[in-house]
Amino acid sequence: VSTQSTGAQEQLLDSQVRELEGHSEQGRHAKSWAMINTITGKVPSTTGKIRGNSPEERVGKWRDHFSSLLGQPPLVENPDEEIEPIHGPLDIDTDPFTLEEYRIAKTSIKEGKACGDDNVAPEVLKRCDLDQIVLDFCNKALTKGEKPDHWSISNIIPLLG
Repeated sequence: VSTQSTGAQEQLLDSQVRELEGHSEQGRHAKSWAMINTITGKVPSTTGKIRGNSPEERVGKWRDHFSSLLGQPPLVENPDEEIEPIHGPLDIDTDPFTLEEYRIAKTSIKEGKACGDDNVAPEVLKRCDLDQIVLDFCNKALTKGEKPDHWSISNIIPLLG
């Protein structure tokens, strides 16, 4: 009996694999993944999914959720109360950057990536001899607060409409 059962299971699996291959060849990725989940017995997770009868209702639920997380000021009983520091002063160097520190940081620049907001290719910063110019620019921003205005502007791109 178990041999027949095993044979039927193998036939079912062969059939499912052929179906999976067909979906894959046709570029039907969602159906391919659904078939993989069926074959492996994986149940899709509902984590991160918001229930709602329409896209607008789901967006509203997300907005309400994040408003409750981010939109409420903390409740403070006595705003004038002195708060004891948890840690003592930290040993953080606040002097201007050194040329050696800049050169160490420059080694982490990845080439072949897109330009940033400054439209400077990473290769230019990494390969051209601009070390002293960039270092002076960064130190002026650090010590005197003289920086481009767009350094103070954040681009927030909403994902839900």
